[in-house]
Order: sequence, then C-alpha cells, then structure tokens
Amino acid sequence: MTSSLLSLEFLRRYDGIRPRNAGVLFDVVYIRTYCRWLEDKGRRETWGETVERVVEYSLSLDTSHRGTEEKVREAEALYDKIFHLELFPAGRTLWVGGTSSSRKFPESNFNCTFITIDRLEAYCDMFHMLLCGAGVGFRVLRRDVRKLPLLLPITVIHKDYTPLPEERRLEHTNVWISNCLLPGKQKDVMVIEVGDSKEAWVKSLRYFFDALVAGTPVYLNYDSVRPQGERIKTFGGRAAGPSGLREMFDKVAQIVREADGSPLSPVQALDIANLIALNVVVGGTRRSSQIALGSWDDEEFRDCKVGLWTDPAKKDKKWRVMSNNSLVFDTGEKPTREQLRAIFDRIMDNGEPGFFNLGSAKLRRPKAEGINPCGEILLDDKGTCNLSTVVLSSFVRDGKLDLLEVEKAVRLATRIGVRQTMITMSLGDWDQVQKRDRLTGVSMTGIMDALDALGWRYDSTNARMLFSFLSDASNDEAASYASELRIPRPLLVTTLKPEGTLSQLPTVSSGLHRAYAPFFIRRIRVSSNDPVAKALRVLKVPHQIDPAKSDRIVFEFVVRSSAPISSAEEPALDQLNRYYEMQEHWTDHNSSCTLTFDPEEVPGLIERILEKWDDTVAIALLPKNTTAYPLPPYEAITEEVYNRLLPGQPDTSILADLVNRIERGEYQEGELEESDCASGICPIR
Repeated sequence: MTSSLLSLEFLRRYDGIRPRNAGVLFDVVYIRTYCRWLEDKGRRETWGETVERVVEYSLSLDTSHRGTEEKVREAEALYDKIFHLELFPAGRTLWVGGTSSSRKFPESNFNCTFITIDRLEAYCDMFHMLLCGAGVGFRVLRRDVRKLPLLLPITVIHKDYTPLPEERRLEHTNVWISNCLLPGKQKDVMVIEVGDSKEAWVKSLRYFFDALVAGTPVYLNYDSVRPQGERIKTFGGRAAGPSGLREMFDKVAQIVREADGSPLSPVQALDIANLIALNVVVGGTRRSSQIALGSWDDEEFRDCKVGLWTDPAKKDKKWRVMSNNSLVFDTGEKPTREQLRAIFDRIMDNGEPGFFNLGSAKLRRPKAEGINPCGEILLDDKGTCNLSTVVLSSFVRDGKLDLLEVEKAVRLATRIGVRQTMITMSLGDWDQVQKRDRLTGVSMTGIMDALDALGWRYDSTNARMLFSFLSDASNDEAASYASELRIPRPLLVTTLKPEGTLSQLPTVSSGLHRAYAPFFIRRIRVSSNDPVAKALRVLKVPHQIDPAKSDRIVFEFVVRSSAPISSAEEPALDQLNRYYEMQEHWTDHNSSCTLTFDPEEVPGLIERILEKWDDTVAIALLPKNTTAYPLPPYEAITEEVYNRLLPGQPDTSILADLVNRIERGEYQEGELEESDCASGICPIR
C-alpha cells in the first residue's frame, strides 16, 4: 500500500526483523487469522505490511487539526508498538482495516454488537453483522420474543444449483411471485433469486421471513452464489457456496413447523439465531461468535444444551453449539443460594450456562440491555464497540515495569478506539447508537504474566495503584482526544476482554486469567479448505478432525509458559476476587472472566457472589476437569510430556512461504521431502 504517514525509510528499519515479543504461536495464528492475500503481488501480507495497513487506516480517521509532523510521530510510535506486539487494535481491524471492505462495511472493524430479538428485522441485522465478522450478543427473554409476529409453516423448494459464470451473477437478490411452480396447483409461490453479496444474502433472509409471515411457499435459486472455494476478493477468504444458505432456510422452516401455529418460544427464537450463525461459518471461511441471553427461570432455555451430544431427542439440534448461553437476572432480581447452586450443577454437567446481572450492568451504564459474546462490553440494543489491547507483560523487563512506556501504550490504544468511532456504519439505526455512545473497549492482556514477573499479588497496593493509574490515563486520553476531534466523550472506555486469539501472537496469559499451565497443549482450529490447514499438514503438525465440525481440523502445539502454577491449581475464590479487583480499579464496562472451579469450592463462590452481587456483571464458569467439550483449546501436560512432544513440532517460520506456494498452485505433494532442506529448514519426516 502507498503510505502517507509512514515513510519508506522508516519502514525499512523493520525489514527482516522478527517481533521481539513473538511467541511460539505467532506465525500460525497470524497467518491463519490476520494475514490477507495481496492479489497484485500474488502472495499474502507480511507482518510489517499488516501493521502498516492498520496504522495508516487508523490515522486516516483522525479529523483533528493537528499538523502532519505530529501525526507522523503518532503513526511511527503506534507502528513500533504493534509491530513488536506491545499493543493491538481490534482483531477485526488487523484483518480488514484499510481494505475496501472496511470502507464499504465500516462495522466490519467492530468486535462487539448486541441486539434484542423482539422483531424479525433483528435477525437480518444479526446476519449482516455476523457476515461482517462482528460477534453478536442477543437476548431472547420472554418479554422480547412475545413481540415477534406469528410465523406460519410453508413449503420450501430449492432449485438444483448450477453456478453461473461471474459475469452473469446477480449482485442483488431478486424476488417475485409466480403461480405455476407447484405441480398441479395454481398457488402463489415467492421466488427468491439469491444474489452474490452480503446485502443480497441478508435481503434473501428478509424475504424469507415475509413468506413465513404470509404463509407463502418459497422457491429458492442459488445459481448466482459463487461456488465453494472461490476467492472472495473484497472481504478476503474463500467462498462457502450455497449449502449453508440452503440448510439455514430449511432448518428455519423446520423450527416454524415445530411451533405448529403457535408463537415462537424463546428457545425456538434462539434456534433461528443459531442457524443463521451456522450458515455464516459453513465451509469454514468465516468465524461466528454469539451469546444468547435468556430468562433465569426459563427451564427450557436453561437446559437447551444439556445432553446435546447424547440425547437422541436433540440429535438434530447441534446448531445450538453456535452460542454461549447465559441466564439474565433483571433489575431488582437477586438469585438465592439455591438458584445459584442450580446454575453450578448445570455447569458441572454441561459447562453452561453463565449468568448476566442486568441490574449491575445498569449501575455502570443505565442504557445497558445486553452484552457482547465474550461478556465484557455493556451494550444497548443495536449497540457496538471496538476494542484495543495493551500487552502488559511486554513492559516488564528484568523484574521491573517500564511505567512511562506502558502509559504511552494505553494512551495510544485509547486513541485507536476513539478514532474508530468516527466511521459511519452502513446500517443507519446502528450508526445512530454508535455515534451517541462512542464506546471504546481498551483492554489489557498478559496481566498475570506481568504480575508474576514483578512479584505482585493482584490485590497488592502496587497492583491496585498501577491499574487505577492506567485506567485514569485511558479515560483522560479518551476525553481529551474526543474534545480534539470535536465529538462526544466515549460513554465507557476500559474493559478486559478474553484475549484468546491476540494473546497467542506473543503467547502470553490471556486477559486477567493465568496461563493455562506451565506446560500445555494449545489446539487451534482451521477449516480443512484453508490453504493454512494444508500447509500445516505438510509440515506434519499433529492434528485431528474436529468432532464438532467435520470440515475443520484441530492442530496441536506444545507451549511452555512462565506461569508458576497451572490455572487448575489457583483457588477459584482467588480468580473471582481478581475479577472484583479489576472491576474496581481498571474496568468501566465488565471484565470478561471464566472461573474454573472444583465442586468443593462452589459454596464459597456462591457466598462471595451473593455478597458482591451489585458488583457482579457477568461471569462464565467451568469445572477444572471438564469433559464437556471434545478437544478443548487447552490441555495441561507435564514437563516430561512437553519434552517428548517438542521434537515433533516443526519450525513454522517457513509457513508463510509454504501457504503462498499452495495458494499459487506451485506446491506439489512430496516436494518438501524431495527438496532436502532447500528452504534452509530441514523437513520434518
């Protein structure tokens, strides 16, 4: 890309340099998740090019009257800190920032959204946001769902798929009524020709809902949808083909038939939302993230995932894995010990549900109606937020914290978020909420790695003073920069997100959690259609087929961390109290937290949660030795097992070159074995 603030002379200083904080998973996670294909160069980006693209994009949103020299200084400081993995913009911005997609769909830069399912249009907005890559929280309380119109059973007919050449494809969806498509019947049928774009897919769902309201049969034509595997030039990635759309329409119609002429129940409303998310991820070319919020006393919602893998009655409802589910306690509602105990019992069995204290959220933000999928952002209906991250552990050197540099990083991360609120979303209603609230989510990761290296407890005076100081700095920067940009001050500024993916680049402890263990297996899921998956198989990275999704491969990497103990050894009450400490001293929104616990720790956790109920917004819980999920992301191992497995882990520094060759069609099976170290790295045999 042509830089306007970062000079070639400046960028050349970083040529051939590996980020100083790069962790063992840096190459794999970067290339799988954030690295874009450059059509004009016939290869994927380098890390330096990604950082350049992101920095230039972010500074392009600055409409202040600062001089060019001042903007150049900020651009160079920001580039250096992102390049060396000391701070990050939103993961979404790493992927799309500065691309034509980010200009056409600016909301694709946003991590977090929320919508209340009280109208059919909410599903269409959800579909749009998921297609743009944003995570979507949604609420299906009884009072929400009863506002939905009655849906009627319909016949759904699919034309056999015959993909059209690119020049003949429809970009937009067409619809008309025909009365000659049902054999032997003169009956109106809604014909939907699905176009080949995000807007077209969303419009096809909107028309489908119109048919369900009217009880009109539907005939669907997918010939304009590009076939599976074709490159998506604007957004990036590969096309999934029409199979996901077809399944979505069929299954939504199935849910309506199961309602049998009655209004949708909250769980049926949940099923439709999950089916939309499932369609988004079909083919593995996109990711989809959801959280469903339901009434705490809705037994069907609470138990909708119990026995999902073992109960024959739920064998065709596996789409419910698409969302994490949490129970909502509304304003003025406080659970009893028995109710919290029941939640813990469900978690012991199934790993869910979590819970969301809407009353506590409203104390922090009166217009809060829900949360994003990871539970860290307090959102109104149609609300959005953009996140940024400071890697705290990267500023600890030789047992000392560089306070001036970490403050500088926090202020830079805050400015990224404030600038991002300057965009105009393609959905007008959402844009109005965004411009009213201007939410930012400045987060930190590597917290426990940093505190362990400093020898500080999370509740020590030093830690409290540090987090309060940095929170004040972030809020101060948000206010002063907003004034400079002549926009309202962000309503809420700081948060703690899970940091699951970005933390893998420097491979540090995620968010406020400890590293999983001193030695562990980290599993990374990649679509089997992705060239990255083929490259990792060529490199002989240990892998298995994902039992939850057969078109996805789970690759396994061994990691050695600096953690003095495993997360399983840390008392659950310490984890909970660390959440409350961060809520008080750092976080404006919420601190995303997954507590891991043993059964005997439950009574103490319940008492502490009840004691601090007004300070408790949202918490996820998981048994320490859970088997609820096959091939979990983390698995603790001993040092002996680590040393045994380590020789089987290939050097992934050649991964980028291998992926490029595969994408260009230059790689031949067996070539690595025949090349005999031609790349400079001996092949893993």
